[in-house]
Amino acid sequence: MNNTALRAGAQSANNTHMVFANGEHEKFYFEKLKQAEDNLTVGQVDSYHKALIYILGISEDTRNHFSQIYDIKSGYIKP
Repeated sequence: MNNTALRAGAQSANNTHMVFANGEHEKFYFEKLKQAEDNLTVGQVDSYHKALIYILGISEDTRNHFSQIYDIKSGYIKP
């Protein structure tokens, strides 16, 4: 596994850090975030949704089963 601490120095415009487990995690996060922004109403993609997408993207297993866990069109977790 790559050392993500080396990338911790990268900062966004609001001075927060985004540390990804690997390239697949980072790619997944931005792809799903874009899909969520395209499907949900303005303002509905809040820090909760961003954190959920981030967390579900860490593991390959949850990335592979994302659509079974989370409904990106409604913004709700599937029970």
